[in-house]
Amino acid sequence: NGFEKKQALVLAMAIDETVEDRLERVVEHFDARFDGIDAQLKGIDLQFNGINAQLKGFDSELKGINAKLDSRKYHIVVIIASFFAALTAIGGATYVYVIQPLLG
Repeated sequence: NGFEKKQALVLAMAIDETVEDRLERVVEHFDARFDGIDAQLKGIDLQFNGINAQLKGFDSELKGINAKLDSRKYHIVVIIASFFAALTAIGGATYVYVIQPLLG
C-alpha cells in the first residue's frame, strides 16, 4: 500500500494500541455496569435481611401470644375441672345430708 516495512510495522502497532485502548474502555464500562449491579444486589440483600429480621421479631411475638393462649387453655381446663369436682362434691353432700335422711 505504498508503506515501507518499518512504516507498516509502526502503523500496525499504533492500530493495535488504539484497539487495545478502546477495548479497555469497553471493558471498564462493563466493569462499572457490573459494579453498579453488584451494589444494587447488595442493597436488595440488605433489604431482605431487614425483612427477615422483622419476620423473626413477628414470629417471636406470635410465639409469645401462643404461649399465653396455651396458658389460658390450661387455666380454663383447671377451672372446668374444679367446677365439676365442686359440683360432684355438692351433689354427694346433698345426697348424704338431705336426701338420705328424708328417705329414712
